[in-house]
Amino acid sequence: MAIGAIFAVFLVPVAPAISKAILFQSLISSDHLSKYIHRIPEAPDMASPQNWKSFFTQWPAAIAQRGLLTTTLNEAMPFKNFWLKDDMLLLERTNPDALGGRFILLSFDVINTLKFTVPLQESVIAEAGFVGAKSNLAPQPA
Repeated sequence: MAIGAIFAVFLVPVAPAISKAILFQSLISSDHLSKYIHRIPEAPDMASPQNWKSFFTQWPAAIAQRGLLTTTLNEAMPFKNFWLKDDMLLLERTNPDALGGRFILLSFDVINTLKFTVPLQESVIAEAGFVGAKSNLAPQPA
């Protein structure tokens, strides 16, 4: 059984407006401590760098290379073209940013979401590898 030291600081009122910090140490076994620790389950890693790289590498030809990419820092980046090199993605912005930047070089691990700014057909969605129920998307041109 592993023994670990836990330190805690408690504020004890000494006078109406004054508090005194008291530091104490208690030894608690890791088994005993584990019942007090609640872990938040990790979300599945659907947006892994490998998945994003695979999607951009196999971008369906019927979809224009434009959209809105959102990073893990919640920065939205509209783009009108992109290029790939190893584990990097070069985006051409639709408009320059506040500093005049027109191109952004990213690693795939900072991508959070991708929004398509063009209408999608069911055949294109299937070509991209997505499966699911039929929807009421616009009819495909003849």
